[in-house]
Amino acid sequence: MPPLTSSLHLNVLLAISALHFALAGPVHAQRIRGQLLEEGSGQPIEGAFVVLLDATGAEIAGVLSDDAGRFVVRAPTRGLYRLRADRIGYRNTYSDTLALELGQTLDYRMMVPMEVIQLVGITATAESRCDVHPAEGEQTAQVWEEARKALRATRWTEQQGLFSFQTERYRRTLDSRTLVVLEEQKESGWRRSGKPFETLPANELLEDGFVRSSSAGELYYAPDAEVLLSDAFLDAHCFGLQAGKDERAGLVGLAFRPLSGRDVADVEGVLWLDGESAELRDLQYRYTGLPFELQTAMLFGGRLEFERLSTGAWIIRRWWIRGPLRETAGGYSRRAIQEEGGAVIRMLPNTSGR
Repeated sequence: MPPLTSSLHLNVLLAISALHFALAGPVHAQRIRGQLLEEGSGQPIEGAFVVLLDATGAEIAGVLSDDAGRFVVRAPTRGLYRLRADRIGYRNTYSDTLALELGQTLDYRMMVPMEVIQLVGITATAESRCDVHPAEGEQTAQVWEEARKALRATRWTEQQGLFSFQTERYRRTLDSRTLVVLEEQKESGWRRSGKPFETLPANELLEDGFVRSSSAGELYYAPDAEVLLSDAFLDAHCFGLQAGKDERAGLVGLAFRPLSGRDVADVEGVLWLDGESAELRDLQYRYTGLPFELQTAMLFGGRLEFERLSTGAWIIRRWWIRGPLRETAGGYSRRAIQEEGGAVIRMLPNTSGR
């Protein structure tokens, strides 16, 4: 088996793409410099995601509040704006309308009611409806909003390059019946970049499929935070609720599957959230629309495990992806499959900043 390289036969493509919130300001920069405080106690709120909204409600910029509840968001031009404070497990809070002039720095103290949200009362069964968009159903929309907060914070954390990560990656050959490891290669190293893996834009994946042919075989692309948050993905899938059972008891699942009529390789899966804290735990998914011989051999797919840090930043702690193993004759092995994955085993803050 060849050494692990950036051009692996089965690619683990889980990049957190650059967050489009980070917009470069014009020559006359204008910004809102603020602080989030708990209503009543006046305690600062750390790790909330503060989003700048324009007059149409579109999201312009976003940043995490620090340990003193402070934040700074920059606007691209003068105009009317609002702030939205997103905190997982709590209801979103909106500011008053704020007027910004060219070059102005506006100081703003935002008092945030602490309205707790729990998902334990959400009704979820295997027969739950599947809405074309997660905002269509009231309970589905509530679960999606909490998942979206974590995905957005993950995307922001990766884009900011706040940490250096020591990661361990591996490639394994697994027995297709027992999943026992038959062969394994490992490599470890440090990375400063917030983009540990490559991916394709959501529009390309939705138009041409999550599986692509190449001279070395098929390339399997995973749905990352950028893809899951995109309008293209939301418009091409329906969403419903799924109850956690057995080892997932206490979790609430937001299940998604492709709309009928799609003729390209796609993905279906479940985002699992903690019922009490509303925090996103992991994403499990499988590929759909594969050739018949692959559909009958194995359910190919992957898993991403998410973790919230004490600062409110989010990372993907570990991941894996499985696909068919090609034999030298060019066909697919029915005895073994290939798995590639990795994990963050150590983190250090980047003190020099960006």
